[in-house]
Amino acid sequence: RYGGSQQAFILAGSVVSLRKQGESRAFVQVEDYSGRFEAVLYRESWTEFAPLLTRDAILVFEGSLSVDDFSGNYQLRTQRVATIESACERQARVLRVRVNGIGNDFASRLYEVLEACRGGSTTVRIAFSNQSGRGEIELGPEWRVRASPALARTVGALDGVLDAEFVYGQ
Repeated sequence: RYGGSQQAFILAGSVVSLRKQGESRAFVQVEDYSGRFEAVLYRESWTEFAPLLTRDAILVFEGSLSVDDFSGNYQLRTQRVATIESACERQARVLRVRVNGIGNDFASRLYEVLEACRGGSTTVRIAFSNQSGRGEIELGPEWRVRASPALARTVGALDGVLDAEFVYGQ
């Protein structure tokens, strides 16, 4: 039994444990920095996503969130499961790169990193600021990239980059 209304949520975390209840459903314990939740997968979802559900896998779960009246814990009736990489690629709309104090070779180094990831749907924006002002430059559509956590880390490690982060949305 579930209390209250069910709401749609997207939650991510590391798989802690998995237990099946016959062939009809499976329960996945997932943990993130804020705590744990249980993802429930019924037959269709379980059949489709079972290969992803391994211990310590970092996954994104989409479904309806409710509170289990019996245990008091959060439970997500899961409709979709994805790796963090595929969810990032599907949901990221913009890669925002904040720079300050970049060198003359910054453009060529950024080119090398982005070239390997071109062909996606994520727009790249360069945000800069100095004593004279600040602004943002959006690269053209031919520079849209396939978003991934590795891309944000690689761009973020370039000299002069303060941070590189994805902006998500519908």
